[in-house]
Amino acid sequence: QSRVFVAMIFLLALAAFFWPVRELRSDNFIFYFPSSRRLLPFETMGNTKYLPLLQILNAVGKVGGLQEKKNSLKVWFGSAQLELRSDDNKVRVEKTTFVLPQPVRVVNGQWMVPVDFLTTVLSRLTQQTVQYQVGTNRIFIGDVKPGSFTVRLEPLPNGARLTVQFTDKVAVHTASSNGKWVMFLGDRPIEPIEPAYHFQNPYVNDIQFDDRDGIPKLILSPSSSALNFYPVQTEGGKILLA
Repeated sequence: QSRVFVAMIFLLALAAFFWPVRELRSDNFIFYFPSSRRLLPFETMGNTKYLPLLQILNAVGKVGGLQEKKNSLKVWFGSAQLELRSDDNKVRVEKTTFVLPQPVRVVNGQWMVPVDFLTTVLSRLTQQTVQYQVGTNRIFIGDVKPGSFTVRLEPLPNGARLTVQFTDKVAVHTASSNGKWVMFLGDRPIEPIEPAYHFQNPYVNDIQFDDRDGIPKLILSPSSSALNFYPVQTEGGKILLA
């Protein structure tokens, strides 16, 4: 029995040691406002994105106070009071209880909520419009009208023509980095229809949208570093030909 007990302790110790490494991954989540943007770090635990609760609330308003106990937290935000418990998927706002798909977590002393908190709870805490497309790492708060674009690739006798058509005028400037071409799309918020386009083409491999640093851009990967890239804007800045 003692050997079994020691073996169980050893296995539990191994699980505790490897669990955070396997479960946790960090990245940025972007809050777009009509005249500003804010980056918030998020953690991926399992297949769920988690955001820091207090940073969310301070991004859209101001936390008036909080009361933290061992496994529970009360937060005063505007005229509302939130109550949360660690490892519980219920969030109480005044007399209303909201149920999240995943539980609230405490990571390194920081209260983290699953990304569904944005549409389930945050939209009830602010009078501003909350636009969030499930699966993305960006949210639009307030009167934000993000632009978008479509991509088309056509074969040419000695190359390929890439056409990017935007819904509104964008101020594009280009640069090269690590064998790729980067097209910066200015300060206007962009919500892509597709985050990436992949091609079966001898000149262009793929084109990806990226705004993880808060700067919308398209990253084009050529199939060879020896190829050149010639961008031209037409239609008053609404079409990019390359």
